[in-house]
Amino acid sequence: MNENRRIKSEYTPRVIEAIVDGLRYDVNKSEFIADLLPGWFTIYKTTNDRYFITRNKTESIGFDILFRWDYLNGVKNNITPMSHDEIIDFLQKHKRFDIIEKHFSSYILDA
Repeated sequence: MNENRRIKSEYTPRVIEAIVDGLRYDVNKSEFIADLLPGWFTIYKTTNDRYFITRNKTESIGFDILFRWDYLNGVKNNITPMSHDEIIDFLQKHKRFDIIEKHFSSYILDA
């Protein structure tokens, strides 16, 4: 079993599973890739190499109201599927180059 499949997010997603465009995205059946601090988002990869981001629950309703800027990040639903390019762009916006290097190094070319 892949080492990352055993690792789970520290955070609780708002939903565990969703069907988007006829495809099931299930946190419990997917590989954990990374939490994005301060815990708002978690990235997963399905067994069919499709990526998605979950929005996670927060402790504060006030914080949830202020946190509606996630639309600006491209996370429009509690589970948002993203292509390889969209995930890489998302990680670049969040300055998570370590995750890009670890999981998407084959997509990176030297200048």
